[in-house]
Amino acid sequence: MKKAKEESVKEIYTSKRLFIRPHHLMCIVCFYGRGASSPLEQDNLYEVLKRIQSDPDTPVTLVEGCDIICPPCPSYNPKTNLCDNVCGLIRDYKKDLDVPQRLGLLPGTTMKAKELYSLLFERISSAMEICGYGDGIERSYEWAICGNVHSKYYKKGREEWFFKEKY
Repeated sequence: MKKAKEESVKEIYTSKRLFIRPHHLMCIVCFYGRGASSPLEQDNLYEVLKRIQSDPDTPVTLVEGCDIICPPCPSYNPKTNLCDNVCGLIRDYKKDLDVPQRLGLLPGTTMKAKELYSLLFERISSAMEICGYGDGIERSYEWAICGNVHSKYYKKGREEWFFKEKY
C-alpha cells in the first residue's frame, strides 16, 4: 500500500490531467467539508483536493471504474483495476452512473476542475440525493449508504468551497 500511495501521489502532482470516478468528486467535497487537513493512508482524496486547489483549471476526465484516488486502498485490486469490496463495488458503480446522469455528462468527459465543480454544485445540492439514494434508507449491506450522508459534510463543503463559480 505504501508504494501504491507514493506512486499514485507522484502521478497526481505530475500529470497534465486527473482521471476521477464521478462519485469521488462528491467524496472530495465531503472531505473538504469535514475540515480534513492531512493525507489519509487509504486513499488520495487529500492529494487530489490539493492539486485542484493549486490549479482549478486542471483538466479532469470522468472515468468508469477505479481512479487515481483508489490505489492506496486495501480493497483496490491493481490487477483488475477494480474494488474488491462487495459493498463498495455495486454501490459505487451506481453512484458513478448517477452523478454524470445528473450533470448531463458521460464517462470520458473532460472539463476544467472549476467548471466541473460548478456544475456539480448547481445540479447536486445534497449528498443524500446520490450517496443516500434520495431517502437515506439502508436496505442491505450491498446497498449501504455512505456514512457522510447524515453528516452534512457535503453541504458544508459546497458552501465553503475554495473557488466559487456561479451556481
